[in-house]
Amino acid sequence: MGEPLRSRTQSKLFPIMLGCFLALVVITVWESASIHASWSSGVDSIKTGDVQRIRIREGRWRLTVNLKGEVEMTADERSIARVEPESYLEIEERKEGDRFRLEATPGPGGEPEIAWFVNREPAEFDDSAQDWLEGVLPRIYRTTGLDAEGRVERFLNTSGISGILAEIRKIDSDQIQRLYYEQVLAQTEPTPEELESLVRHMGRDIGSDFELRKMLSALSSDVLVHEESASAFVAASRSIGSDFELRQALAGFLARSDLESVAFDTLIDAAQNIGSDYDLAELLVDFVAVYPSDRVLPGGMTQALNSINTDFELRKVLAVALRRPGVAAEELDQLLGAAQTIGSDYDLAELLIELSETTDATLPDSFFRALGTLAEDFHLRRVLSAATKRPQPTAERMEAILHSALDISSDHEMQQLLVNVARAYPINDQVRPAFERAAASIASDHQREQALAAARDSAAKDPASRAPAARDSAAGDSG
Repeated sequence: MGEPLRSRTQSKLFPIMLGCFLALVVITVWESASIHASWSSGVDSIKTGDVQRIRIREGRWRLTVNLKGEVEMTADERSIARVEPESYLEIEERKEGDRFRLEATPGPGGEPEIAWFVNREPAEFDDSAQDWLEGVLPRIYRTTGLDAEGRVERFLNTSGISGILAEIRKIDSDQIQRLYYEQVLAQTEPTPEELESLVRHMGRDIGSDFELRKMLSALSSDVLVHEESASAFVAASRSIGSDFELRQALAGFLARSDLESVAFDTLIDAAQNIGSDYDLAELLVDFVAVYPSDRVLPGGMTQALNSINTDFELRKVLAVALRRPGVAAEELDQLLGAAQTIGSDYDLAELLIELSETTDATLPDSFFRALGTLAEDFHLRRVLSAATKRPQPTAERMEAILHSALDISSDHEMQQLLVNVARAYPINDQVRPAFERAAASIASDHQREQALAAARDSAAKDPASRAPAARDSAAGDSG
């Protein structure tokens, strides 16, 4: 029996349909690739020997520039002023099926000799050709950065800083914009008002974090000291989305030796725009390292510290800050207030241990407030034990330690602490009441007795520290 007609027809149609489908896919991909290629844009610049070749493409529009030697434009950038010997300029534009080409070579005395071609045919360089050149020259400048130094000089001479700022805003490339800004700063000594305007334009116009960071880093430290320009600097720093790039920009200033004291306030304000805990902590460590030791850290430091959410990073910065020579009481309270936000018992304990072992005999109330945020008995005992190791601790310090010890609920940790206290300081009449209150909180008779035995041994080493009952008993035995 033969194959059914419907089945045979379907078997023949399927390869045909599949072939059509694949052909359609190929055509679609080819058309997509063609469209993408024809509408691509970019700038290529290649220098071979003395000849620079520049190719600019935007969609189907093409512009090619070949330049050798020195070619000078007029101040209004409408035409070519001079072509030096052995130099030349070629500009060719292709758009919408037309081709325009200009060739400029040196004539007598440097006067340019212009050859003009339309669709490869020689033509008169008339008003329409002049209009073409006038329109194409700024486009070349703005796209390539060609002759940025001379161009900025011409704008400054004719229209000042406001004129060059208006021109920079017409440039799409962040890199070229930075090149122009650098030339402005190199060729002028801007007033504080002009500097403020420059920095605000930088933050608004340059979209690349990398280019803006390089631009801000190139500024002199004067930008940080004037109220208007300092405010503009902080605002511009907010335009940098990359925490790494912003940190690099600010760290570059900290590495300088010419910073005035007021400049640090600007830098710490700008630092608060850093969202990464790591990058902010690294910058603050550098900040503390170079901050004048005779000045209290600025108020903005507290805000910056409070924005760090990683316990390790916050502890890292505070440890460096607490090591500063001659830390004032006000500053110590400020730093320990920030320490209270550390959620990790380990990190907070490590910080307080280092502080207790290096600070003077008096521990401030802010130390014990930070200590009170520890949740684990083990870390609380570690810190208090370390606080007893300061050479020649005072009775006041030991009383404060014993008072804080009442927060320890573990019999073992309390007994260990009291033994350490007894070894570090003679349990005299002043300290004994606080010691005994702490010992009374131990539920275990055995561990409580161990703590009290350590106190008796401590007193025995110093006869003046013995309890009255012990002295009376010793006198009776001797009688």
